[in-house]
Amino acid sequence: QQLALSQGKASTQSQDAAYVLACVELELNNLDTAQDLITTLDSKILVAAAGNEDWRHAMNLLRGLLLLKRGNLAEARPLLESALVALAPVPGEAADRFYLVSVAAFEATFAG
Repeated sequence: QQLALSQGKASTQSQDAAYVLACVELELNNLDTAQDLITTLDSKILVAAAGNEDWRHAMNLLRGLLLLKRGNLAEARPLLESALVALAPVPGEAADRFYLVSVAAFEATFAG
């Protein structure tokens, strides 16, 4: 919150920090807090700063995982499927931890 107050909620730094905090809150199963953080995210800000669509997919991954944890499987699946495909690491590149956690959650829910 301090960063958002000093930089503004629409700053790249505030958006990045909110994304990281939302990831942590999801992993801790603090779903309401994660949802509050996710609603403050604006992919347009981070996509513009990064120059690619990865942030849009990363935010869909967050939203999909939140829906999955809330039991909204029908809504979660398309978000997760498209985000996981778009964010898949290239061969030889390590995947980030949140991606791996999301893959595991997806496979545990939708395998078979």
